[in-house]
Amino acid sequence: MSASVPCALRRDPSSKGEWSMAKGFEAVVLRGLGAKEHAVTVIGKRRLAPHFIRVTCRSEGLLDPKGEAPANWLRLWFPDPDGGPKEFQRGYTLVDPDPATGEFSIDFVIHEPAGPASHWAVNCEEGDRIVAMRYGEQPFALPEPPPAGYLLLGDLAGYPAIRALVAAIPEDSPVVVYLERHSPDDDHIALPEGPNITASWVDELPDGQALVQAISDGDWAGWYAWVTAETASTRHAKTLLQKKFGLNRATLHAHAYWVRGRQMGKTQTIDSAGPEATEAKGASAAPAAADADAASDVNVMAAASAASEASATAGTTGASSSASTSASAGAVGSTDAPEPRQTPGADAGKGGVLRPLKRPLIAAGIVEGALSLLQLIPFILFAELARLFVEGAPAEAFAKPAIWAVVAMAVSAAGTTLLVLWLHFLDANFATALRHRLLAKFSRLPLGWFMRGRAADVKKIAGDDVRALHYLVTHAVPDIVGAVVAALGSLIYLFAVQWRLGLVLLLPIVAYIYVIKGIQRRDKDKVLQNQRYEVLAAGQTQAFIGSRGTSAVFGPKAVVDLEGTLRESGDFMADWQRDTGPRKIIAVMTNRPTTVLGVLLVAGFAMVVAGWMPATDLIPFLILGTSFGGRLLNLGLGVASLSGGLDAKASVELLLATPELAPPVDRPAPPGHVRFDHVDFTYGGGRKVIDDLSLTLEPGSVTALVGPRGRASRRWRRCWPGCGTSPAVP
Repeated sequence: MSASVPCALRRDPSSKGEWSMAKGFEAVVLRGLGAKEHAVTVIGKRRLAPHFIRVTCRSEGLLDPKGEAPANWLRLWFPDPDGGPKEFQRGYTLVDPDPATGEFSIDFVIHEPAGPASHWAVNCEEGDRIVAMRYGEQPFALPEPPPAGYLLLGDLAGYPAIRALVAAIPEDSPVVVYLERHSPDDDHIALPEGPNITASWVDELPDGQALVQAISDGDWAGWYAWVTAETASTRHAKTLLQKKFGLNRATLHAHAYWVRGRQMGKTQTIDSAGPEATEAKGASAAPAAADADAASDVNVMAAASAASEASATAGTTGASSSASTSASAGAVGSTDAPEPRQTPGADAGKGGVLRPLKRPLIAAGIVEGALSLLQLIPFILFAELARLFVEGAPAEAFAKPAIWAVVAMAVSAAGTTLLVLWLHFLDANFATALRHRLLAKFSRLPLGWFMRGRAADVKKIAGDDVRALHYLVTHAVPDIVGAVVAALGSLIYLFAVQWRLGLVLLLPIVAYIYVIKGIQRRDKDKVLQNQRYEVLAAGQTQAFIGSRGTSAVFGPKAVVDLEGTLRESGDFMADWQRDTGPRKIIAVMTNRPTTVLGVLLVAGFAMVVAGWMPATDLIPFLILGTSFGGRLLNLGLGVASLSGGLDAKASVELLLATPELAPPVDRPAPPGHVRFDHVDFTYGGGRKVIDDLSLTLEPGSVTALVGPRGRASRRWRRCWPGCGTSPAVP
């Protein structure tokens, strides 16, 4: 009998309280959010690859009678492999669901040491039962209007979801699939096939560069992209698709499925907002040198299967006591994953470009928090002075609060000045060091990188993007900390003065949030439609410019109707603004200081008349309360700068993670000697023009390369300067 059977018996769905205690607080939260519990019975199991098991199950009422959308997933509860009372919630993609019979399958990657999910998959037998829930799904739907094609990126963790998406895409739409190979066993899993499908494995590279290198030379403008891989791979691919090809939220689905080198703790917390935000807790499963150790049972949203050695996952999420985490639903990873092969510069972007500033920024946040509280003191003292004035206090009673207010203002002003000055010096030194680092990186990149139309990126990354990081380094932390601390400090003080009026103060904020959330719900589809128009217009603009000759002969609409698209987009935007404008005005007016002042006066007058508070308690609210909402809303003022800084950070990290040329080996050579030793040259698209060229040019000798004329002969001639020096080219 499998180790999971005792737990399976204990998890009888008819015994709600018993297994709910095993699940802990997570199950209570999910049930409170409307998730229903379903019994799932194992009816079959088969091994599709050495590290890949498919378990077939049946459950009554779990599947949607109308049919399941591609890449739909569910939450399963697995027993503790050690036999303890704790159960672990993981997300898995549904494979081949059949609502008529209630049957479906789940894919697992098997690895050692095994986490709860993979341990259960290995040991489960027909008749075993576990519990499943459905919550947090966002069903996939084919975009309208149809994109130019579909680009599906991932690894074995995303295979079940990608397989389901490929089956749902019409055959008249081109589909390109790239899966990152983490283990030779991955090749046992068949790639999607079809007349409109181009699918291939790409070997993993350090710092998640495999998928980026595979797509960097394509033209994905106007395509829909689905990216579900390891965190670094997903982040880099998302950055490239957004910045180079203009994809946005309407045309790009990017969720990390697992995090390399992270360990999943025994206690799993469920992300009520969706599986993609769940992250593993606990210490790293290996030392820094074993950074490639991957997820044991990963929590992911669309499902997956991963190589046993690779830490990716297989249509499952899961967490074990030794794994990584994820952000979606469905994959199991590996704790004994091999390290990806190393290339120079592989760890250049490791830890994030802002990692050296972690401690200084934490210190800046602490200092800003203290200064924000200090800046409240003059307002609090002013309120006390007003209270004393109303109460008719003697003149000498005003001196001490006034002196302390002046001192607080002086100290806070001096502290703020010094903090801002220090952060600007920190930013200047950081920017200088980062530019030197980037220029050194450029010098070590392959020539092929500069031939992909990226020469202009040199100025953008080393100049514009580094400048865009200024807000993140200098202003982001103080702005956020200052707004939050000042608002919370004001609220705590006002509640201490009069808690009833403090509750009234929150009403405008609640009303503002309610109106804004309503706008977001109503405009969700319109936002996506507007982004689709942007992508469509960008693609048609490129096509229009590239076909000027044809347009000059046959008319501007011969190739694309750019004018019609722009007109339609403009009409859509005008209708949208007319529909949304009144609600936005209501939201702004709800939280204006004059509105808050009116609410406080009316509520305060009523409470004074009712005898709930003295009139003097209203004074602090009139001084501090009117700006309370504005302090929180000030966070939105820096959103544009913050967004630009984060985009710049992603671009810089993508460059720093780009594989470099191999360092020279046995560089010294006698004068006049030129040696090529096993030289390869490959263009970005994967077309190799020089393959394992070894050549020695002795002084005074003439060497001829005989063969068809083409880029290969021109390329190798450029591999040495030919200016009287004596290089040895590795």
